[in-house]
Amino acid sequence: AVMAAVCLSAGCGEGTPAPPNIVVVVLDTVRRDVAELSPSGVSFTPNLDRLASEGTTFTNAWATGPWTVPSHASMLTGLLPSSHGCTGYSTFLSDEHRTVAEHLAAEGYETVAFFSNPWLTDRMSGMLRGFDMRYVETGHDDTRVFNIVDQGGRGTSENIAEWLDARSEDRPFLMFVNFLEPHLPYSPPEEIRSEFLPDLPPRSIITTEWALEFNAGMHPPETVDWERVIRLYLGDVATADAYLGRVLDELERHGLYDHTAIIVTSDHGENLGDNGYMDHQFGLFETLLAVPLVVRTPAQTEPAVRRDPAMVTDVFPTVLELAGREVPPDLPYARSLLGEPIHDERPVI
Repeated sequence: AVMAAVCLSAGCGEGTPAPPNIVVVVLDTVRRDVAELSPSGVSFTPNLDRLASEGTTFTNAWATGPWTVPSHASMLTGLLPSSHGCTGYSTFLSDEHRTVAEHLAAEGYETVAFFSNPWLTDRMSGMLRGFDMRYVETGHDDTRVFNIVDQGGRGTSENIAEWLDARSEDRPFLMFVNFLEPHLPYSPPEEIRSEFLPDLPPRSIITTEWALEFNAGMHPPETVDWERVIRLYLGDVATADAYLGRVLDELERHGLYDHTAIIVTSDHGENLGDNGYMDHQFGLFETLLAVPLVVRTPAQTEPAVRRDPAMVTDVFPTVLELAGREVPPDLPYARSLLGEPIHDERPVI
């Protein structure tokens, strides 16, 4: 059954099926309801929309935690935070848990990670263990002087292009990407402002300090221009989406797109004044846990929408099945997204 799934995904014919390349993109801090947040009805995620038009959109997908560490560890291991142990008490992933990169590296996959989120580094969590190469783009934050923020996405997308240009391997690859841009502070670059936010002042920004002050009660909600806050957040979402588009374009430029399975999701959402908060701390609200999830495989010919419950833990067995590897049986809260929809009573934790 697993080999049949690989052959289907790769579109292979007779002979030994060639497993596909696999790309997992995390659009950090993106709420599932970003389309509904747009005050003008304009989509701030045209590239994700494009991918959805070719793949399967899961409209009932959930993160396993409201911040980076627990959710990413769940994606990479298929385990809940209570099992993988990457929480606020200890952010490091134990060696006893094999990551999806370790599994695929053992099967001959080339494994590479591109990111700028510091929580994913070896010194902070060690959860990207098993990736042969890790390209860390640090970004640049000058909000105190220039109100300019580069959270690393531009450098990350450039690193991806350079890596694809330079690689000579003929074996399939697993690429993990995290784009941090939607995270505070909300400071979209000029090209995004001119397209999506032309009426806002070029220095308009929501700083991390302001958000923390709001949480401390220093900015009464009735005094806040919430449309401006939401639009600047959406501008950052559009920035991450534009970088996703660059990844898709690079895959096409190298002739890899038609033989690559792509999974796009988020690790958590964001409070934008919801529940009396900014940021993604202090609660397990649905605004923090409901995430987008789109899966596109090379063999899919028609777009689909699925409403059965999904969790970020499901990324792990989905990648293993795409690669033709047996999924470990001891994953009670993870299932491959390539299978048939299951009943709506699946527990979401």
